[in-house]
This record gives sequence, structure tokens and C-alpha cells, in this order.
Amino acid sequence: MNSPSFNAWKLVSLSPLPPWALVLLAVGLVLGIGLAAWGVRREPSRGRRLLLWGLRLGAGVAALFFLLEPGIRHLQVARMKNRVAVLVDRSASMNFPSEPGGPTRSAQVAAFLEKAAPQFAAWQDRFTVEVYGVDPELSPVTPAQLGSEPARAGTTDLLAALRSAGAAGQGSRKLSGVLLFSDGADNAELK
Repeated sequence: MNSPSFNAWKLVSLSPLPPWALVLLAVGLVLGIGLAAWGVRREPSRGRRLLLWGLRLGAGVAALFFLLEPGIRHLQVARMKNRVAVLVDRSASMNFPSEPGGPTRSAQVAAFLEKAAPQFAAWQDRFTVEVYGVDPELSPVTPAQLGSEPARAGTTDLLAALRSAGAAGQGSRKLSGVLLFSDGADNAELK
């Protein structure tokens, strides 16, 4: 009886024999079927010869079935969402406008993240999107905070931020991707 909590299945062999023994026995079985079929090659009646070949083949398939003891294993599979980390540089240089008279770089990132929110929501069945500010430590941040709070970090350490993003997050979920917003090069010493 199939329980509703099982959502996958797998065909398995319930035989207690090791795989190498199963292979040897299967080869012997195929050779035995071949020799038995070869033994009736001189049967004068074509119909009787085909019937005997069919019976020998059927006996071989039945023996193989009992040798392998096939079974169905019902599995309960839980899918874990992977993570996508969005890293936003929070160094003081992100307070400068991206073009003369334009919005700050942090405000542009905030606007982009707000515009991308529907796409991130569409990913929710496969990924968890985590937005972090790099100040120089990772800390959760929202687009509203990016637009309203000025960036204050004195350095940009992109390599440390990427390492931290791999280790951050909940549980043992894997990091699938990183989206990094920064205005410049890593100005911390690379180690």
C-alpha cells in the first residue's frame, strides 16, 4: 500500500548475494539458456522448435527474476532550497553619486533590488535569496536600508565577503550563487 508521505520510488534487488555473484549467476543463466536452445536446433518441426525456445527463454527469465528478487523501495524525498547571496558593498565610496547629479550608488543598488524583487520571489521554490551588506562583516540588509542609511565602511574586502557568504546562512544549505554589488576593487590585503 502506497503511503501519501512517499513521493519517490526506486527499483532495487532484494537478493542477499553480492553483485559479483549475481553477475556470475546471470552469465551462467544466459549460457544455460543458449545451450538449451542450441540443443533443440535439430528439431524437425519449426513450430515445435519455436515453442521449445520460448519455454526455455521463459524459464530463464523466471530464474533471473527469482535470482534478482526485484522490489520497489518507496522513498520520502525532501528537497532543500539552495541559497543565493546578494552582497552589497557598504564602503563609504558607495555614498558617491554614480553620475554627476544622480543618485548614490547605494540608492541605485536599492532601486535595482526593489525592481528585481519579483524575480527573486519567482526563485523561491528553488532558492532562498539572502541580501547582505558588506560592512566589512556581513549583515542582513534590506533595499530600504540601502537607500536611507549611508554606507560607512572604511574598506572593501571582497574576498572575505565571498568567503563569509559561503559560510553564512541557515543550516547546511549550499550556496548556489553570489550577486555582488561594489563600486571598486578589493582594497584589503588579499590573503
